[in-house]
Amino acid sequence: MRATIAMLVTCASGTLLFGCAKGRTPPDPTAMVAVTDGATLEYTFGSSDYCLGESVKPAADMCTNSSESIPAVWPTMKVKLKPFRIDSREVTNLQYLYCVEMGKCSEPKAGNAGDPKSADSIQHYYGDADNPYNDYPVVHVTQQQAREYCAFVGKRLPTEYEWEAVARLAHKKIFGDATTKLSEACKNKEVAIKGCNTAYPLPQAAGVRIDDKAQVPGGTQDVSDLIGNVSEWVEAGFVQNITCKAAMSDASLGKCCSARDKCAEDKKDKCSSDLYPDCQTCDACADPAKGCFGQCVDAGDAKKATFWQCIGFGDAAQENPAVGKSATAMFRGASYGTAAGSMCEARAVDRSNKTQLSDNKISSPYVGFRCVADQ
Repeated sequence: MRATIAMLVTCASGTLLFGCAKGRTPPDPTAMVAVTDGATLEYTFGSSDYCLGESVKPAADMCTNSSESIPAVWPTMKVKLKPFRIDSREVTNLQYLYCVEMGKCSEPKAGNAGDPKSADSIQHYYGDADNPYNDYPVVHVTQQQAREYCAFVGKRLPTEYEWEAVARLAHKKIFGDATTKLSEACKNKEVAIKGCNTAYPLPQAAGVRIDDKAQVPGGTQDVSDLIGNVSEWVEAGFVQNITCKAAMSDASLGKCCSARDKCAEDKKDKCSSDLYPDCQTCDACADPAKGCFGQCVDAGDAKKATFWQCIGFGDAAQENPAVGKSATAMFRGASYGTAAGSMCEARAVDRSNKTQLSDNKISSPYVGFRCVADQ
């Protein structure tokens, strides 16, 4: 049975302290890494490349008839963040257990890891003080439960901008400048992603996989497991066009609308009927200073056009941009369960991992978290 933690007692100083609790020594706190380097804090959020399945390709290659296929990492946006500190590894089962026994956190929604229907599963992954998986990342917690734990230790969840700022460093170590299949770029590397290394079909002890480490300039140690092991909750609700300054229907662009534009002059008669009325031209969008973002639309030789998606921020860096607000919670990064055909989610820039909150009851054996704090 789990050791019972007594109520907080008053120490000699008269102050209520977690370390004074009877029955259990508090787990060691997670070491934090200061992120203060200008090049890490000021970067381009997102990517102009797209990824389908597990293959990364330049944006110039992408033509489609559906605006829905525009990757969520477009358009890119320059950001400038305040210095912060980030946990060097994911929150562990033992750390979370202590929070539960202190009455500040609620139990995970389940105690297993992996697919319970598969041979690759751990049925008793969380629960006892002497559990062999105590140094492994806690899973089956909701976004709200992750928030509550971070508050318990005087921290908070990272924004997706903070998370990506550091994850980009780990991505570079694992995948380099891969422009082909990601599973080939990371084949057999020491990272807990099934699509990279089939030796790790289950979560690993936090911080032990040597290739999944971000070396933060000026940091005293590496930040582990941002790309793999478990995906991680971030402080954000998913907003598709989070990097858009305004919609194309913005009054400043007059009749531009969200029109398919730029028909080739010699084929205008063949495609003009497909354009929205009065939206066949958009001179403002031809000016890069306007920051307009468009996607190629190609339905064969009969027509070629650009679907103007939104107005971006251009070259202006956004200082500490606001996080998205929606009923869809976000988590970032791949996990031990990410297969080769889904490796796009292992990109540091990927924003496809999200789930409906459903009254904050959604958890997963593949999702954990880490915390950050202001510097």
